[in-house]
Amino acid sequence: MAAPGSSAHPRRPRTAEVSRGNRPMVTVAYFSQRFPSQTMTFTYREVMALRRRGVTVRTIATWRPDQDALAAEAQPLIGETFYIFPAAWPQLAALHLRYLFTRPAAYLSTLARVLIFNREGPAERLRLLGQFGYAVRAAAEAERCRADHLHADFALNAATVAWIAARLTGRPFSFTAHAADIFVNPILLREKLAEAAFVVPISEYNRRYLADLAADPGVAARLHVIHCGLDLKQFTPDPGRGPNEPPVILAVGRLIEKKGLRYLVEACRHLAQRGQGFECRIIGQGPEEAALRRLAADHALSGRVRLLGALPQEQVREQLRQADVFALPSVVGRDRDQDGIPVVLMEAMAMGVPVVSTQLSGITELVQDGVNGLLVAPNDAPALADAIQRLLHDPALARQFSRQGRATVEREFDIEVSAERLAALYEASRGRQATGGSARAAKGAAPMPMQERG
Repeated sequence: MAAPGSSAHPRRPRTAEVSRGNRPMVTVAYFSQRFPSQTMTFTYREVMALRRRGVTVRTIATWRPDQDALAAEAQPLIGETFYIFPAAWPQLAALHLRYLFTRPAAYLSTLARVLIFNREGPAERLRLLGQFGYAVRAAAEAERCRADHLHADFALNAATVAWIAARLTGRPFSFTAHAADIFVNPILLREKLAEAAFVVPISEYNRRYLADLAADPGVAARLHVIHCGLDLKQFTPDPGRGPNEPPVILAVGRLIEKKGLRYLVEACRHLAQRGQGFECRIIGQGPEEAALRRLAADHALSGRVRLLGALPQEQVREQLRQADVFALPSVVGRDRDQDGIPVVLMEAMAMGVPVVSTQLSGITELVQDGVNGLLVAPNDAPALADAIQRLLHDPALARQFSRQGRATVEREFDIEVSAERLAALYEASRGRQATGGSARAAKGAAPMPMQERG
């Protein structure tokens, strides 16, 4: 049975009363591994923006987050979300029997794809079997809320659950493709690409990568780049703020290899050796925290490089208001993980903070070197120090980047625009489904019957 906060009937989400003519707006079941998330703020902002556009969004998550770690704006979303776990085994068994007997072809063919007919290794197949075990609960909730379309916020776990639920219910599904979910753990990625009604890469870089991976013109035609966006009313420049003394260099991100923060600490060593005054603040937590503290201590920077831990969104915004330069020296990790387009770079630029980052993946689609920020090669601490020092010593250039950075985000990374494009794709998917034109039906597989919608 469902636990508090994971009821089969969560509180109805706030949705604008919008329709097109007499036809209600599309209903979407939105799948996440954990929702809302302290760090993946762009997912819940996307949900909120979709609701403002009149889309009915039912959020379905595998796990419940730590409410105390969430920003105030995200906390009400917990009561509006269906959580798969905790779940009672008898309930899961009953759902498996329900789908086995009411839709045997869909159930058995999906189980076969999970266990046998795929390219994955034994460990990945065991993981998929576990996800098949609990995805039936998500499928039942998608039917209960009369979802027209299923969407996952990442291509890995959430998309696997959505893919299984889509096959069991006959509904179309889609997913957004970010970074590690396609570069590091592409489990069943080709299968998901082939069967999705559409896929949303968050950058042109990701679109090219997925098109090359699929090697199918039909899949390539269903790849639609939609950038993660910001609520620009929350991230505004402070025109009255002057420079700090000493200047504040800020970085925000999980303390993992791909963020390249060890190169920021090394850059701070170069700045200190040059006699440059500064205070470097690093916000975030992760497995590299101890190594970063040791590196700062080894370079006698413990008093100038401060690791502040994870902070709620309200405090992150306050830190951005205080920053003179924002630095994110992203790299490709040894596990092949890399950033897509880091949302925190958008946040800094929207608030008028000049940014320094690296020439990597989709970052170049946000930051144009010498136009709205500075880019250096990855893994190059001296070049990073040069770029930071250049901004600290050239106030006119910093002001130019401040203005141009804000303009770029307003033009290309507005969450309202992104939500409008995504809502249009959902609506088009519903139209194809109504005429029997789902991606799976187009491949010759008849859609499963739309049962148990009450």
